[in-house]
Amino acid sequence: MKLNSQISHTDVLWHPNFRVVATLPDTKVIRTAFLVNFVAIGLVVATGALLALREQSLAEMRAQTVALDSRIAENAPKYAQAVKLQKEFTELEKRLKVVDSFVTSDFVASKFLRRLAETLPRYFTIDAVEVSEGGVRVKGSIMGSSGKATDIAMAYVAQLKADSDLSGPMQGVMLNTITRDPSANRMVFEIEMKTKPRK
Repeated sequence: MKLNSQISHTDVLWHPNFRVVATLPDTKVIRTAFLVNFVAIGLVVATGALLALREQSLAEMRAQTVALDSRIAENAPKYAQAVKLQKEFTELEKRLKVVDSFVTSDFVASKFLRRLAETLPRYFTIDAVEVSEGGVRVKGSIMGSSGKATDIAMAYVAQLKADSDLSGPMQGVMLNTITRDPSANRMVFEIEMKTKPRK
């Protein structure tokens, strides 16, 4: 009798579990699907806000670029005029310095040129005399063959060094160049005479 009661009690406690967990409803306080949707919406909103900020900054940069371009175009004529005036001023300043050094120096160009003409050897032609702050450059030509013209030029340089009227205000006299002019039977020369520095 006891055995039967035990078997019947076991039969009552046992019953099969037919539940499929995947199909059961989510009974949590905050559902998992809600959290997933909330995170996804948050990511979309954050991405949209980031893109909107980026587009806004790009639009501001474009506006600044347009404004700067318009200012550059507006100021371009003034800038070109200022550059032109600066160049003209620089050129005039150089000329003024040359004139000032010429006027205030001990070197008297008129006397120098007259003496240069008086001592000019035969076959010599002076094409140009350049007077600058550093001294005088005498450019000219000598008729004749290369060897003869070179000897004449060297002798003239020695003559200039020995002439006190010409070499007095100078600290050095030298023959810079002497070359053959292929278009004529002559040699082209350049003599440089450096002035003494002012005290």
